[in-house]
Parts: sequence; C-alpha cells; structure tokens
Amino acid sequence: MNIDYSRISDRYDANPDRHLIAVDAEISRILQRGECRRAARILDVACGTGNWLAVQARAYASQPVEWHGLDASSDMLKVARAKVPAARLVEGRAENLPYRDGGFDFVAVNFAFHHFDDKDAALDEIVRVLAAGGSLRMNNFAAERADHWWVYRYFPASIAGDRARFWPVDRIVTGLAARGVPSEVAFALDDRPVRLADRTEEARRRDISELHLITEHEYREGLAAMARELRANPDAAISNGIPLYSLLGHRR
Repeated sequence: MNIDYSRISDRYDANPDRHLIAVDAEISRILQRGECRRAARILDVACGTGNWLAVQARAYASQPVEWHGLDASSDMLKVARAKVPAARLVEGRAENLPYRDGGFDFVAVNFAFHHFDDKDAALDEIVRVLAAGGSLRMNNFAAERADHWWVYRYFPASIAGDRARFWPVDRIVTGLAARGVPSEVAFALDDRPVRLADRTEEARRRDISELHLITEHEYREGLAAMARELRANPDAAISNGIPLYSLLGHRR
C-alpha cells in the first residue's frame, strides 16, 4: 500500500525538504549538444506538485525546452499547473507512459520510484520513451543506508515496509544496464541537525508515505515518544540522517 497523494495535495508543499531542489546541470549539457537543433523535450515522471519542474523551468527559461510532467494524482497535478503553467502535464502511471518511443531527451524520476507498483514495467517504460543518447536522472532516498533516519528512530515499524518498497540502488543500476542504460550513482548523507519540534510537526502532518504504512497504534506511539522528548527539552535537536542518491544514466 502507498499513500494516496490526492489526500495530502493541499499540505504536501508544507514540508521544507521538498523545496531543496538543485538546478540539474545535465540539462545544460543536453542543451549544448551541437546536434540538438530543436527544443529539448524533458519529462518528469511522478512530478507531484511540480517542484522539480518549477526549479528547472526557471533556471532554463531562456532556453528552447518543452517541459512535460506526469503524475497519478489529478489533485497533485492541479497544484503543479499553477506553478508551471507552460508545462504539459498529464495524469498517468509510470508503468504505462502515454508517450511515443524515444520522445524525450531527458527523463527525471524524483523521490518516486519506490511508489511504482511494477518497477520492472516502470523501468521498461522509462527507457522506452528515452531517446538514444538521452539522459535519465533518478534522485531518491537510499533506504538500505538509512540506519539513522529520524523516521526510523521514532517509527521503527516503517522499516519493514520500506525494505519491501525500495529497491537497493545496485538493483536499479543493474536493471538499467540490462536495458541499455549504463549509469553512475553519487551518494550523499543529509546529516544536518534539525529541531525535534519541526520534525514532530512534520510527523503530525503525516504527509510522508512511511507514516501511512504503519498501524494507527504504531503511529501514535511514535508521536508520543517525540512529545516526551520535547517536553523534556523543547529546544532538542536531532540528526536528520537522510541518505540520498543521485543516479545519472545515458541511453545507448
């Protein structure tokens, strides 16, 4: 089971971590290719409320780019349309992309691969719509390295669900290579101290999928543990402990 993002589309962007988005330099490389005489076609699969698209569209506003986004939630897309009105946004699923073969120069999948029900089918589709010589960017949480993530600290019952949902990064790399998309991966650890009060507020919003994959009792137990620590020390800080990866692949 995954979270129904239509239920949280109105509060999804309240999470500040969802706005920590860098401009992707790979798009610049694509635009500078000598053979690219038309507008570059860029697709964000599972684009959500359009945060990634909005950052890239602003950064490359003067460049010839067609921006596309797809998401399974019409409510999330409604928010995205207000942010990126020039983007062509459609409702759909990664396992059955409504696009022609080789239609995109760049495909992005940001913090979403674990949500896809049939990951092999999703990889097949992502590679199918990627043009020869095109680039694939996948950014996500590396669950297999998340021993110290704050969510697992207070809601340990969520670990089993994530182990089932998240493919280890090596498995994704192997799957892409078998489909003609060799890739490289860079890992990073977001280990900055964060206020426990802020993370408690985030947990109460319940806008991350891990908190919907546990029972109500397990969720309430975690909130109670956070509340106890806050009462003991209202200024308490904890480690964010978020392991991240960024994968860049190129279709042969």
